[in-house]
Amino acid sequence: MKSHHKRSLFKRLVLAVIIPIGLFLLSLFFIQFLGKNTSHTIIETLDKLWLPISIIRLIVYIFITYFIVPLWITKKQTYINTILTQLNTQMDSCTEESLQLEYQQLHLKQQRYEQLLSYKYWIFIFLILFDVLTIQIPFILH
Repeated sequence: MKSHHKRSLFKRLVLAVIIPIGLFLLSLFFIQFLGKNTSHTIIETLDKLWLPISIIRLIVYIFITYFIVPLWITKKQTYINTILTQLNTQMDSCTEESLQLEYQQLHLKQQRYEQLLSYKYWIFIFLILFDVLTIQIPFILH
């Protein structure tokens, strides 16, 4: 189980680094490929579409914060509840400490997910700050 978790974490970290670098290199390639006149036209078009695109991103952040995150947490809690129920029936017939320890760990995990639901506001603030720092400020400064 731990090796799967390590691979999954490594995969997420690699993707978090590779995707932005790849998009940056792809944009540089297109700017060079299209030439200065075409890239100037694209920049003008982006200037015109900046506000609508920003509003769409804001709507996506709201959707992520108030629909996707709670749905994901509910799915995780349902999974944990299923395992807790199974462990509960096993613990009735067995007194192994490993089962009790696993039960306690899963119960703590379930409580952390419940706490995470109360942090939706902070998740939204983080997304907005990320947007401002990585997208809005560089656009304004260009």
